[in-house]
Amino acid sequence: MSIRLLGSLGPVAVLIGAAVLVPHSVAGQEQGAAPPLVITAFGDKTAPPFAARRTSWGDPDLQGVWSSDDTAGIPMSRPEKYGDRLYLNEEEYADRAKQVERGVARAENEATSSFRSDFARRAFQQTSLIVDPADGRTPTYTPEGTKRAHAARHVRAAGRSTE
Repeated sequence: MSIRLLGSLGPVAVLIGAAVLVPHSVAGQEQGAAPPLVITAFGDKTAPPFAARRTSWGDPDLQGVWSSDDTAGIPMSRPEKYGDRLYLNEEEYADRAKQVERGVARAENEATSSFRSDFARRAFQQTSLIVDPADGRTPTYTPEGTKRAHAARHVRAAGRSTE
């Protein structure tokens, strides 16, 4: 009986303590301008100047591990049904999340492949990988681009390199 009484008094004591302490910290806060942004990693010292690493030819060095596995269900060009929307609505996102969950379950439970099954475990709300132009679709070739693409196809068909 005494253990039950102590067990039920514990949450009550926590609630009373919270009710007593919370108003005091809120009451002590002043309404005014936000404090200046402080980068706490450097304390009161100024941050050292940052320069992105560069390749030997001067471009930004983007070496590293760039996972694209989670973008597996996102189309390159945006389907017409999404119009200019960059993101799925809640219902469409829920459908995509279920699709990803089914794929993960299938990969974990069915021996359909020898490939690892630790990919595409998250659903994203993007409607396409292309975000610019706003319609999310690959722009049409210019006349010059069409000529170059046609020439490159002929070169590849003949087995020669385009470089």
